[in-house]
Amino acid sequence: MHTDIATLGFFLLIGSLYIFSEKRNSVDNGTVLIGLCMQVFLASLTLNVECLRRAFLYIGRGVMLLRDGALAGAQFVFGYLGGGAMPFEVKGNTFIFFFQALPVIFVVGALSMLLFHWGIMQKIVSFLALIFRKTLKIRGALAVCSGAKMFLGQTDAPMLVQPYLKHMTRSEIFATMCMGMATTSATVLVLYASILESTIPDVFVHLITSTVMSIPGALAVARILVPSEEKDIEQEEIIPRRQTSSAMEAIGAGMYQAKDLVVAITLSLMVFIALMFLVNKIIGLVAPGCSMERIIGYVMTPFAWLLGFSGDQAVDAGSVLGQKIVFNEIFAFNALAKLKHFVLNDRLVLFYACNGFANIASVGIVVSAWNVFVPKAKAVIPRLAVKALAAGVLVSMVNAIIVRLVLDVAETVKAL
Repeated sequence: MHTDIATLGFFLLIGSLYIFSEKRNSVDNGTVLIGLCMQVFLASLTLNVECLRRAFLYIGRGVMLLRDGALAGAQFVFGYLGGGAMPFEVKGNTFIFFFQALPVIFVVGALSMLLFHWGIMQKIVSFLALIFRKTLKIRGALAVCSGAKMFLGQTDAPMLVQPYLKHMTRSEIFATMCMGMATTSATVLVLYASILESTIPDVFVHLITSTVMSIPGALAVARILVPSEEKDIEQEEIIPRRQTSSAMEAIGAGMYQAKDLVVAITLSLMVFIALMFLVNKIIGLVAPGCSMERIIGYVMTPFAWLLGFSGDQAVDAGSVLGQKIVFNEIFAFNALAKLKHFVLNDRLVLFYACNGFANIASVGIVVSAWNVFVPKAKAVIPRLAVKALAAGVLVSMVNAIIVRLVLDVAETVKAL
């Protein structure tokens, strides 16, 4: 039953994209099909090929060492607040999000800039850009952004090729926005892993798989909603140049950039949790026993149904999906971690549906950044950003449906 509903959901979501396409007759269906096939291939490969799973696990363990290093630094600076030995007996949970989870963002940010300074990141990005340029027929600057989205955030990746952004077409700007909404960044992967490691086994395998699936998926969705009318494909390779003169300067730049992200996460969590508390109190006065999460769950239930959920589970899954869109993926992952009554496959599907920056707050971030990147396009940026939000949500949902189908097929094959 799950497979039948998920298959129906896949065709309904893709069909809805064509309904809302700006120019259906201009859609390059061949490129769209390649992007969707890449999603299916990547999911099948990473979820079923044991050697690749092990490689991702080793990568994950290496990255988790960054968390351990960050905790060591936090314990030295903050003592028991950072996870060090308690000077007194404490009953209950001693985990403090700000002091024990967020410091890793500074470490990852510094390391990313250091790899960029040494030229390692450029080589990886250039290799990935070549793959996307050849398979999905995208031009130089967009190809580089596609490769960089494996590691960088929705504003950091375009900054690598900022001088070239003013030459981007409307379709390319939208495609870049879609990738930003549909993916996350390496800076926050460790944070996500810390939240989900007890809920999803081998969580790093799925974090990496979700990221690599989302890039061709976002490009395919973007090609449907805002088709490219460019016939000549730019072949020259754009290699981002380093902007730091020493390794220490690179580390400092990485830490400084990470500061903005840490502040944004901290403030958004405090403010949105406070607002959610107040709204729930008001709702409780009007309708005792009801909450905003429950209301969101009912609104998003049809979308959860398309992912293969039913009954009360569809409401719970809809609530998680709604929190991801209204607040952000951190809220959603925290809610997902509490769904212990979901079987593993259902938790995995819900994880893929929630992994991405597509939330309401991201629209403001994208509009602000792109108004700086391409001032001449200020008139169209807000409309494209809102459309990119919807596209990012749909890409994550398509990822989740594909994962549902791959997992179900794998279980059927094992049963034979």
